[in-house]
Amino acid sequence: MSDYKSNQIKSVLKDLLKQKKLSYLDVADQLECSVPTIKRILGPEELSLPRLLLICELVDIDLGDLQSLINIGKKETKNFTPKQEEFLAKNSHFLAYFIALFSESPEKIAQKNGLTDRSTDKYLLILEKYELIKVTSKFKVKPSFNEVPRLGNGALGRTYFRSLIKAGSDFFVSEISEAMQNFDSKKTDITPQGLGIQAAKCTKASYTQFIKEQNKAKDAFIKLAGYEEKTIPESDLSLAVILDAHACVSLDNQNIALIENTFGKIKNL
Repeated sequence: MSDYKSNQIKSVLKDLLKQKKLSYLDVADQLECSVPTIKRILGPEELSLPRLLLICELVDIDLGDLQSLINIGKKETKNFTPKQEEFLAKNSHFLAYFIALFSESPEKIAQKNGLTDRSTDKYLLILEKYELIKVTSKFKVKPSFNEVPRLGNGALGRTYFRSLIKAGSDFFVSEISEAMQNFDSKKTDITPQGLGIQAAKCTKASYTQFIKEQNKAKDAFIKLAGYEEKTIPESDLSLAVILDAHACVSLDNQNIALIENTFGKIKNL
């Protein structure tokens, strides 16, 4: 196998592991070897066929699927068709189910959400009708996309992001408002530092650097949290909920008034 072909295979496999939220430790357990060994075989060392087949099994694909993904190329992005977008925009529960399929099997989704077998069948039949999923040669269900397509700025994007913002807002109104009122009290362990809106005049370069640093810190935190989830008893864990939003706008943007008038607009009496 040429180095170029091998690197293509490894690149696709690493992308799939990331999508499935599988760590090198998970792969090492499957292959019955050490994490450093996994890093080498997905890096400079030759990837043998037996090990390749085991990793493919771990990410629920076969060699035919792997070749198709290589041909597509990870730089190529697929979008929903207008028909798919219209359907998902009108049926948010199908969008939620579709997105869940990128990390969970239909069986796990059913167990987690208390779905009946009939409901699961209906979800899968309708998603297949709209060509949003396909069945592999091993009779496993998988999305028709390598990753969740961009939702765009049409009806689907508007519906999803409005729902996301409202759900996040409702959560923080419920959970943090009491802490904001009682931050001197020992009755709650939620601190008001968990909420804040700030605006700062800056260059786009500074703003871009800020975003990079925020993403780096967030990635490090998520990695640490993933390790703690696997090594610390659940009774000692809490759930960190992060609502992350940034925007860089012109100085005369009219929506800035929404922030400036948080407590009400000062007007003539």
